[in-house]
Amino acid sequence: MINYLKAVLTTVDTLDDKDIHVYASQCHTVQRFAYTFEHHCNSWGIPFDSTKNTVITTQIKVIGVEESRCFTDYLSGVDCHSFTFFFNATFDNKNNNKLYSYEDAMRVKGMVVDVNYDFDSVAEGNDQQMLVTVKILVSAVTYLGSSSNKTLQISEV
Repeated sequence: MINYLKAVLTTVDTLDDKDIHVYASQCHTVQRFAYTFEHHCNSWGIPFDSTKNTVITTQIKVIGVEESRCFTDYLSGVDCHSFTFFFNATFDNKNNNKLYSYEDAMRVKGMVVDVNYDFDSVAEGNDQQMLVTVKILVSAVTYLGSSSNKTLQISEV
């Protein structure tokens, strides 16, 4: 049996691993995300100058505040961290809910600059579903494909 999710976010650093060991328990379900990268191109369409700093805003669904504690911990620091978005991710129930496959992925290196918690609804029992909006000031983005990776370096933050 395989579980399928449209998009998930994990704080596990995945770029240097040839075999990605990510489990569903390490992932957050992405409700939405938005970002815009801007750079200048010459008349031939060749980029020049560095890409301007940007913020990625993502909203994730969590059950309880403890599940998203890492984001508030990152907010209190000044270091860059890695965040990976997996799109069309599937997890294998027979293999401890390990990431089985994904269509595309995007690894973001950056600093958390804002975390906002919104109460959504009450689930059965004592669990509370929360929507957490996280803003990340981006330092670099690596697009992870099935055959190669492409890094977009942004001015260091």
